[in-house]
Amino acid sequence: MVMFRAKLRWQKLVLCAEEQAQKLLRQFDLTAKYGPCTDVSRKQRWERARKLGLDPPQGVLQALEQLDASHPEQQGIWADRT
Repeated sequence: MVMFRAKLRWQKLVLCAEEQAQKLLRQFDLTAKYGPCTDVSRKQRWERARKLGLDPPQGVLQALEQLDASHPEQQGIWADRT
């Protein structure tokens, strides 16, 4: 029983971290300060913002680096809507 509770707590922590990363990525998508987000991946947009001195959140890059290159979260929320 104790092992089950520990596993359940761990799963909740992982889920919470994933939700936080998704929230951060959505917020990045919705912040116009970092420039247009159509036709570029989130990482490309982050790099462009960095090169322009716009100080994009480091957490966005860290979240993206945790994902496979082909993961749908690599694309912004507008990817399928434009």
